[in-house]
Amino acid sequence: MKLFFGLSTDYYTIKTTCGLKMVIMDDKELAEHIRKACIKAAREGFLDASMSGLCTEGAMEAAISAMQSLDIEQLIEIME
Repeated sequence: MKLFFGLSTDYYTIKTTCGLKMVIMDDKELAEHIRKACIKAAREGFLDASMSGLCTEGAMEAAISAMQSLDIEQLIEIME
């Protein structure tokens, strides 16, 4: 498990004396969360594009664009 500041420990959450909360997450857990978000974005992007009349190639491009536009920082914050 990794702490965002590069330290490692067995605990998931550490509260500092100054009141800050630092969250530690397993690399596999974070990767799984991001993978699920990418799949969801791709499906939604493909469906929206298909319903708008784009061909399969255009819908695939829309799906890829949806994954590229995911806000990684927001995904990490959701995990905290």
